[in-house]
This record gives sequence, C-alpha cells and structure tokens, in this order.
Amino acid sequence: KDAVLATARDLVVENGADQLKMTTVLRPAGISRGTLYNAVRNKDELLVALVAEAIDELADEVIAKGEGDLFASLSVLGERLATDGLATSLRESAAKDARNVGWLANEAIIQATRGGVGRVLAAAGVMRAGSGVAEVELVWRWAASQVVAPQSGNGLRDTVLLLAKACR
Repeated sequence: KDAVLATARDLVVENGADQLKMTTVLRPAGISRGTLYNAVRNKDELLVALVAEAIDELADEVIAKGEGDLFASLSVLGERLATDGLATSLRESAAKDARNVGWLANEAIIQATRGGVGRVLAAAGVMRAGSGVAEVELVWRWAASQVVAPQSGNGLRDTVLLLAKACR
C-alpha cells in the first residue's frame, strides 16, 4: 500500500486528482492490477487514503515545530497547507470538479479525526486525545481554508483565539 500511496501522491501532484486513474498507478508503483485492488478498492478510496496519510505526516511536523503552542501549531499548519504540492493540486482539481473533491474533503475530515488534527490539538493542550469530532472538524475546516487564502498576523491570531475558545 505504501508504494501505491507514494505513486498516487506523485501523480496527483503532477497531474491533479481529477486526472488520476487507477491504471496509471500500476507501472510506476511496479505492481499488478490485483495487488492494487487489494490495497484500495477504487480511486475514491485511494484519494481518501492519500489525504489521510498526508494529514498524519503533516500532524507529526506541526507537533514537532509547534512545540505544544496552539498559535505556533496552527501557523505551521496553515503555512504548510498553503505551499504543499498535494494541497495545491487538490485545490486546483476542486476548481474543475468541486462536487467530487468536496466529497473527498468530507471523507478526509472523517479520516483526520482519527489521527492528525486531533493529535495536533492534543499536543497543543487544547483538547484531550480522543476528544469529539466537532472540535477536530472545526480546526480542519480552518486549515482547509488556509489552502485557499492563508492568514497571517492579526487575522491568524484572531482565528486562533476563536478556535481555542470553541475547542474548550
């Protein structure tokens, strides 16, 4: 599955999520059709797994750089989402096919609640590990907005304060 995800990520960054086809993953990943479909059932599942993995990796970086501070953690998260190749590609694909990429974002939120964003909030002391989905979704939606229009300065500070208040 690691080879499938790595190959899919490269293809999505290069060509966009809307251009990804299951068959294009086979040769670069060096796997057979059967192996591919044992790893993921379809393109939607592949994209959700790709986004969930990226969120988890991003969470590790945010936790390390944020050093337990919510403002610093969200600053790192917003900065990375604004410049990340996968996020940029998904944003561009959403402009072409908003309905399908919107579904992907909703599924990714569900996946993120199990991992990355919840870990970032717990590390920042905003919520307990395993807390409710609503708080995680709130922060995830803010993070997703950073892909389109990154905030900085007072706008970021005010948003962070509102998020912290809502999560407590």
